[in-house]
Amino acid sequence: MNRHRTPAAVRVAHGTTRASRRLIWPLGCILFAATCSIATTIRVRGDSMTPTLQNGDYCVVVPVLFGRSVIARGSVVVFWAPGDPHNPSIKRVRGVPGDCMPVSSVSRRLKCEASQLSKSAASGAYFMVGDNTARSFDSRTYGFVEHQAVLGQAVAIVWPFSRLGLIRRME
Repeated sequence: MNRHRTPAAVRVAHGTTRASRRLIWPLGCILFAATCSIATTIRVRGDSMTPTLQNGDYCVVVPVLFGRSVIARGSVVVFWAPGDPHNPSIKRVRGVPGDCMPVSSVSRRLKCEASQLSKSAASGAYFMVGDNTARSFDSRTYGFVEHQAVLGQAVAIVWPFSRLGLIRRME
């Protein structure tokens, strides 16, 4: 008998792979279904969030559930921008309720008007700014974004695979 002999490590790995496939397929399907029902993906359009997010990146977005989620300063969120209700925007939260934010530029600190401060504190509004401030249409243009307009928080880049990873919160 002239059999091809394989090392024990290869036989064990081959057997483990076959057993894993039987287990991974159902678990993968369950995980995929759960993720699709809880989170969604969004395609980044434009370069206002460069270098964090590039044009064409796909991000996983965890929704704001029942309007009760806390949105932290520095998080990247998806929201309906005032004046453009058909296309969701993705920006970083620079101001949370109660903050006094500069309106005309990030580098120059302006005195906050009482109406803007009270609107931000009373209604739960947020100040959103793109990471690429020179090319971003954001709260410096359209003002505060209401909590009800926030769709969710972007937590990870899933496509392209070369950029796969979590989106970091920056203060």
